[in-house]
Amino acid sequence: MAITTIITALAKLLAFGKLQVLSHGIPKAERNLMFVSLAMFIVQLFAGGNTMITRLMIHDENMTSFWAQLTETLLPFTSDGLTLVHPWILIVFSRKVRNYMIKMYFPKSWMGMKVATPQRGF
Repeated sequence: MAITTIITALAKLLAFGKLQVLSHGIPKAERNLMFVSLAMFIVQLFAGGNTMITRLMIHDENMTSFWAQLTETLLPFTSDGLTLVHPWILIVFSRKVRNYMIKMYFPKSWMGMKVATPQRGF
């Protein structure tokens, strides 16, 4: 997992750097993809760091320390975070999915809401 996290981190940092040096404006789709990648990068970095600390730095002699207990406590939550962050990011960054979820789970509040329509044209 550590090698995969390092490779993913390097690839995302290179992509962020490439998008920042573009001479023209960043299109909306690429900007949203950059934000999604940034959110995933933060979650992956936290989970990878927590896993590396748990596996590499905690030994039998320091198992009762505060940091050992903290990383062991956070380990299941970081694992769940890696799994559950994808749908939440989709809801945050996709207007269609967000509106559909509101319509499906809160039908009465949907009646007074303005429907976001996609823009046509280039």
